[in-house]
Amino acid sequence: MEVFELIRREYKHGVGTIRGVADKLGVHRRMVREALVSAVPRERKIAVRKRTKLQPAISIIDTILEGDQKVPQKQRHTANRIWRRLCEELLDLEIAESTVRKYVRERKHEIGLIGCAPTKQQWMEWLYSLEMRDSIALQCLQGNAELIDKISESPNSPRKRALVILAQKQGFSINAIAEHLGIERNTVRRYLTTYEKCGAEELFQRKQKKLKSDVAEFQNAVFEFLHEPPALSGFNRTTWRMEDLQKALRENGHCACGKVIRQVIKKAGYRWKSARIVLTSTDPKYREKLEYLQQILSRLKEDERFFSIDEYGPFAIKMIGGRILTGPGEIPTVPQWQKSKGFLILTAALELSNNRVSHFYSNAKNTAEMIRMAKVLIDEYREASTLYLSWDVASWHMSKELLAFVAEHNENCRGSSPRLELVPLPASAQFLNVIESVFSGMARAIIHNSDYPSKEAAMQAIDRYFSERNQYHADNPKRAGKKIWGKERTSSEFSKSNNCKDPRYR
Repeated sequence: MEVFELIRREYKHGVGTIRGVADKLGVHRRMVREALVSAVPRERKIAVRKRTKLQPAISIIDTILEGDQKVPQKQRHTANRIWRRLCEELLDLEIAESTVRKYVRERKHEIGLIGCAPTKQQWMEWLYSLEMRDSIALQCLQGNAELIDKISESPNSPRKRALVILAQKQGFSINAIAEHLGIERNTVRRYLTTYEKCGAEELFQRKQKKLKSDVAEFQNAVFEFLHEPPALSGFNRTTWRMEDLQKALRENGHCACGKVIRQVIKKAGYRWKSARIVLTSTDPKYREKLEYLQQILSRLKEDERFFSIDEYGPFAIKMIGGRILTGPGEIPTVPQWQKSKGFLILTAALELSNNRVSHFYSNAKNTAEMIRMAKVLIDEYREASTLYLSWDVASWHMSKELLAFVAEHNENCRGSSPRLELVPLPASAQFLNVIESVFSGMARAIIHNSDYPSKEAAMQAIDRYFSERNQYHADNPKRAGKKIWGKERTSSEFSKSNNCKDPRYR
């Protein structure tokens, strides 16, 4: 219409000739003449191709489709199956599958075997009726108020999930839903399956991607290599870098970038620069000692006991800061300079099988206190056959006097008391000592944010803590406590990837 109007205007008020109008507007002179005769273009004829090759098979196809109306949907013929039947029954018929497919699709629409795909206009009208809360639309989708409310929410993901469910209830096909919403058909099927099995709550729940730095297996692998001397992996201790740790992890099937490894180390309470010093052993026989220790734990008999032993302190009895519940406007303060009310050194042993702590207070850290601890354990566990004593390689833990005491005791015990065996940890590997985790839990529960009036009051609080802890684990031997015992850094069991020592204490 617009072209015809332009032609008539140019002829009357412009060029004035048929050839001139045709050249100026780039149209045929025949169109110019038609426009001058009538301002309305004549209707174009749609060419209808004759089905010359398909004609002999039309009656057979119609018969098959009419029979399909009386059978379940899964038993109906597909276009490909119909084409194969035609090739088998009409041997002299040469016809393409696409020709049969096109006719079958048209014929199925005519007889109602399949419905016509919803148009964009139908989709928009239905969507508009939902957003305007049309009574007819809401009546058809009664009982889906939660889904309808999600339509007007943002972001777009909950809206699309709600529309998938509502459109399917309205009768839209999966293909139509995927086309109109711009998502994959598999996504539509997944939304429908989730809603059908788990309901709307699971459908709209956002799934958070689990970071690699949160995977326990990867965390253990990082600290296993970080604890070992770098020389065992072929690196120089004084110059080894993050790239070296990445290479060692990659060779053992744990690929990760430096950022992920730093996140793992940071979550443990360390920084890379300090971790490579504090958490790395200097013992050249690290693997041999660790393997021997693990062999003992794996083959530990019922009448044998394994102890993790260490000292905590000395620490002063005074007002100590920490986390505290305060009211609005209150600012708790701790004086920088205080007069000490005394000091304590706590020597303790953790029995790994029963999670029991034996402790006493010392005036110094020396060999005499270690011999005293050995005697205490011999008296408490007289029914055991062997006591394995594990501690770090401090000088008083491996002195000649202590070794002589152990040798003399083993020679004279003769079955009347348990035999002693020393299982030292690798050098500079105090982070593997499980008792350190118990000390950190005790400090957070008893010492932090405390102001004991005397040394005796602090000792009573610590005694009560260990007494309650031992009683709890005696009543619940297979469960870890969720009371104040949850303050411990790691579980009370040996692992070569453990970081038992609190990173705030060196």
